[in-house]
Amino acid sequence: MVVEFVYIVRNDTTSIYNWSTRESLSIMAESGIKAGEIFLKKFIDSGNYLYPCKIDIPVPDIAGDGETDVLITIADEDIKLNINKIVNQNGTVNQEVHDSFKRLLSFLEIKESVADIIIDWIDENNEERAGGGEENSKNAVLYSVDELLKIKGIMPEDYVRLSPYITIYGDGLININGADKFVLMSLSEDITEELAERLIAYRELTPFKTWQGLNRVAGFETIYTSLGGRITVKGNAFLIEVKTYREDLIRHVTAIVMFNGNKPVYKYWKEV
Repeated sequence: MVVEFVYIVRNDTTSIYNWSTRESLSIMAESGIKAGEIFLKKFIDSGNYLYPCKIDIPVPDIAGDGETDVLITIADEDIKLNINKIVNQNGTVNQEVHDSFKRLLSFLEIKESVADIIIDWIDENNEERAGGGEENSKNAVLYSVDELLKIKGIMPEDYVRLSPYITIYGDGLININGADKFVLMSLSEDITEELAERLIAYRELTPFKTWQGLNRVAGFETIYTSLGGRITVKGNAFLIEVKTYREDLIRHVTAIVMFNGNKPVYKYWKEV
C-alpha cells in the first residue's frame, strides 16, 4: 500500500507540474506572437524594403530559470503563390494563376494535373477538370495548406515538395523582393532561370521600391509591364511561429497575421 501510495502521489505531482509548466509555456508562446507582431509593425512602418523573408529570433532563458527557451520565427507569406486565387470569386478559373501554378509544378517535377485537381476541389460547379477531381470535393477555398493532404490525387511527397512555395493567404501579389527563383519563373514563361537569378542578385544590392523598378534589371525591359497587377515589393501577410521549451516539454503556436493599415488581423491560429 505504501509503494502504491508513493507511486500515485508521484504521478499526480508530475501531472500537476507538467500542467503548470505547459500553461506557463503557452503564455510565453502567446507573448512571443505579440512580440513578433510588434516587430513586424515597426518594420513595415520603417519603409525598409530590404529584409529577410524568414528570420529566427532566439530568446534564450526567457524566464531566468536557466531552463526555458523561446524561438520566434517570422516569414513572409507573400513570397509564395496563393493557390486559393486559382479560382475567381465568381467561380471562374483565374487563368494567370492557373498557368503560373502549372509552371511551378513543372519546375518541381510534380504532375501539372494537380492544378486542375485543386480547381475541382475549390470551385462550386460539378464540371470535372481532372479525373475524379469532383469526387468528395469541398467546393470552397482551402483553409490551410496542409488541407492538400486530404485531396484525392495529391500525394504526400507532392505536398512536401510544393508546400515551401505556396500559400493560401494574402491578396495574391508576389513580393519580388523575396520570392524564390521557382516562384519568379512561374510568373511568366519569358522568365528563365538565368533572368530569375539576375533579379535575385539585383535585389540583394538594390531592393525594389516599386514594381516598375523591375525594368532596371537586364532582360526585364520588355517583360515587366506584363507583370503589373501580379507583383508587389513588400509583404503584408506573415507567418509568426513561436516554440517554447522547458526540459522535455514544448508548446508550439503558429499564427498568420495581415495588416489592415496599422491594425493587425489574424487569419489563422494553432497551438499544440
